[in-house]
Amino acid sequence: VAATPAIYTVWAAIRDLSGMFMIFALLYAAIMLITGYQDPKFASLIKNIVVAGVLINFSFFLTGLAIDVSNVVSLQLYSAIVPKSQSTDVAVGNNILKTQIESSIKDPGLGNIFMQSIGITRLFNPNTGTLSKSVQEKGGVTAVGTPIKIVIIGITSIIIMITAALSFFLASLAFIVRFVILLFLLAFSPLVFAASVVPKIDEYAKKWTTMLTNQLIFMPAYLLLMYFALSVMTSSSIFKNGYAGSLVAGGGFEKDLLAIGVNAALIIIMLNLPLLAAMSLGAIMPGFAKNLGADAIWKKVGGWTGGFAGRNTIGWAGGKLDKSLANTRVGNSMVGRSLRSVTTGAAAKAKFGSSTSYEDKKKLQDEIDKESGLIRSGNTAADKARKAAQKTKDLEAVIKSGTTSPLRYRDIIKTMNEKEKLALGGKNLMNKEVLKHLKKSDFEAIKKSDDISDEDKAKISSERMEALRETITEGPSQAEFVEHMVKNMDTDDIMKLESVYLEDENLIAHLTAGQLKKMANERLDADVKYNIGETILNWAGNPISGGNLHHAYGFVNKNRAQWSRARAIP
Repeated sequence: VAATPAIYTVWAAIRDLSGMFMIFALLYAAIMLITGYQDPKFASLIKNIVVAGVLINFSFFLTGLAIDVSNVVSLQLYSAIVPKSQSTDVAVGNNILKTQIESSIKDPGLGNIFMQSIGITRLFNPNTGTLSKSVQEKGGVTAVGTPIKIVIIGITSIIIMITAALSFFLASLAFIVRFVILLFLLAFSPLVFAASVVPKIDEYAKKWTTMLTNQLIFMPAYLLLMYFALSVMTSSSIFKNGYAGSLVAGGGFEKDLLAIGVNAALIIIMLNLPLLAAMSLGAIMPGFAKNLGADAIWKKVGGWTGGFAGRNTIGWAGGKLDKSLANTRVGNSMVGRSLRSVTTGAAAKAKFGSSTSYEDKKKLQDEIDKESGLIRSGNTAADKARKAAQKTKDLEAVIKSGTTSPLRYRDIIKTMNEKEKLALGGKNLMNKEVLKHLKKSDFEAIKKSDDISDEDKAKISSERMEALRETITEGPSQAEFVEHMVKNMDTDDIMKLESVYLEDENLIAHLTAGQLKKMANERLDADVKYNIGETILNWAGNPISGGNLHHAYGFVNKNRAQWSRARAIP
């Protein structure tokens, strides 16, 4: 504060402004006294003006004194937690390396105390790839020397250290926010004492008082509770050999792992509980401080630490196991699904105090992978829209060229989906060369479309029939396209053709037994029916048949009496 004159300058400006209000208030009181218009509160008004005038000038000192008291208490608690010097024993082979921290760092900090308390650095010897000698001497070599246990210890230790790092980082962030808030409170302190005289600012004065109280309480409360938590971890026999020290007893594998899990959970809870408790004592803070300061810390720590640890351990294991069981006969049975929903499935869906579960993360990652695959393959929505626009552009260019080559139309239209075809618009859909290559589902979509007028729909239907007539007339060279159109047309539409087209062998070649049956049921003209039937019965002798029977020969031959003037079956 002494190194930042702006704080005192702002305070002095507000003090002077408040002093002006005091002068006006005294003038008001003097006028009331002279004129004799005194209300019952006149004496109280004079007293408030005098007291406020004095306190405004001492507001910087009084507020600073309150802050100093809070800081001194906090400093004493911090000193009790962190001694001025510290030495750490690190096992290296058969020797003990003494690290004199005071030679390089006078204040080792909470992090060093925490690491010593849980004993992570004493558990594992990186030079030998085993647990440290001090642990082995307890008799747990065979019990804890297996690689899988060392890996589990390592993973759990990483989770604990990440949790500790986040917790201390967020606590320090809360201290920084506290520091900034106190600077503002100190600069605006005259307003609090002026509130007893100046109207309309008493509400802000109450908020100022509440904010100051919260910030003064928060840091001492946090450090006091952290002192308690670290004292428990330092002195408790549970953590005598570190959080994984119970393994040296040489117990069963399941017992050892359970001990690690319970101890790790205790450490995480004890590490973060001071934040929760300190904030509950600190009560309410202003909106911006809630987002940046202590009020948000516990929520963040709970979400980041508990959520991260639970999601990536229990949630991960539950999700993997649930997926494996789902692929088994027992796991996919009614009983199996029920059990999975309350065990492995519940673990995968658990959020552990955060807003996201392992299953949520897995789904999100799957979506990211899918989207990445689409981007790599060029199948994103933007890519599809660009490709669709290019297809339309290519087809319009072919139409504009006036070519009648059906292959050029076919090669473009067959790559288009139903939506892309509808996007061509009524004008392009009326083109006979386009109509030759549309499917039955495309015409159904055209009928249902609200973007195409009824008049255009009627024209499309009419042009489709005309396209079929022209294709039939062009002869065997158009057989592929006649077949496509007949296959994708309703029998009722085919029967609308004139007899000259119905009796044309280029159309008959592609009629199916089902279509012929429906034609007979719809009372097709007898002469037309006979001509079609006799063409089919004599199909093997037709030049375009290749000497083969018509695929509907069996149906017509069976119903020869309806389809042929020659009633006798050869």
